[in-house]
Amino acid sequence: LKLKAEIANPIFVSQLAPCNHRLQVTAENTTMNQFIQRIANYIGNELFIKGLAESKTFQRFAVHTDRHIQKYKKDGLEHVNAQIDELHKQATKAAYSTSSSNSASSSSASSSSGGNMLKPPRKPMEGIPGFFSAMGRVIRRDLGIDAKK
Repeated sequence: LKLKAEIANPIFVSQLAPCNHRLQVTAENTTMNQFIQRIANYIGNELFIKGLAESKTFQRFAVHTDRHIQKYKKDGLEHVNAQIDELHKQATKAAYSTSSSNSASSSSASSSSGGNMLKPPRKPMEGIPGFFSAMGRVIRRDLGIDAKK
């Protein structure tokens, strides 16, 4: 009931009229702004693109930049491929050296201890002591103190 009374009140309705007018002006301004923006973009593009296309300095800069980018792409790809090849060689070498030393050690161990040399992995220590133990192992390995590499 209260809402109906406010809507029927002529003062309330007259207060809405200026807001509608402002909305129309804002919509017209937006349309005009878009039109002016399109014109400015067109003129700017024509001036900059044609000016840069005809500039010998810009053409030299573009060719020079493209040549460097292509060189860095090629060098980067070759560098990555070389790193992958080196990693593959090291992994293959490590795999074959581990398998040959394991087979030699397992044959001598199997004859002396009854044959079952493989043990299940141990669960690492948990909590703060486990963290410091693991960190110590990594530091010793990095410094070359640890025999296990």
